[in-house]
Amino acid sequence: YVITDAIKDENVLKFSVEYVGRYKRAASATEIDIEVEDIDTKELMDSEARLEKITDYIIANHSRKTRSKEFTGMFAVSGIKNLIKYYDLFKKKKLESKHNLKIATIFSYVANEEDADANGFIPEEVSVVEESPALYGMNVHSREKLDEYIVDYNTMFGTKFSTKDSQSFYNYYNDISKKVKERKVDILLVVNMFLTGFDSPPLNTLYVDKNLKYHGLIQAYSRTNRILNEQKSQGN
Repeated sequence: YVITDAIKDENVLKFSVEYVGRYKRAASATEIDIEVEDIDTKELMDSEARLEKITDYIIANHSRKTRSKEFTGMFAVSGIKNLIKYYDLFKKKKLESKHNLKIATIFSYVANEEDADANGFIPEEVSVVEESPALYGMNVHSREKLDEYIVDYNTMFGTKFSTKDSQSFYNYYNDISKKVKERKVDILLVVNMFLTGFDSPPLNTLYVDKNLKYHGLIQAYSRTNRILNEQKSQGN
């Protein structure tokens, strides 16, 4: 029993896949050029200019994708360095009044930071109780940035989470999961966390800026196709 069987049996929704980037063929509903051309090296893939174009695209199109924010989205990126760049871009543009999206993020310890082989596989979900970043090898900069982003989250929702100990981080993990399901977060930025085993029927859109393959790709895409109501016709 495979994903196509589940779609045919109407146990889950179909997928609508849209490619955005350096596609030069005639414009169609599934190919949009945002003038990101000739990007062939990691340096250019990680460049501020490219990431800013993608951020602007998401800001411009998120309402359309989610039916005026009736649904929610996730953004899966290739590693924590780029996640930090993306989060800071969203934050900067919000301060400039270019959007009013509620952005949140969560990421885990160093082994989950990068898809080092770029092989597209998503590792099994980590135990945030046993492996909180406060206790396991996260570099200082990453942890400081995560604490900064948790402060933003605390300000947004009147909470008091941090990475100071496993329990506080675990509580943050549970709360962010709850807020996404309650549609109180518009876009959740992740590397690998929440791409497997997380079911939130109001989530209908996944933005992907990383390599995904085989079951890892299906697992990630399947965050978007849980049946909810007549307005939710597909996963994007």
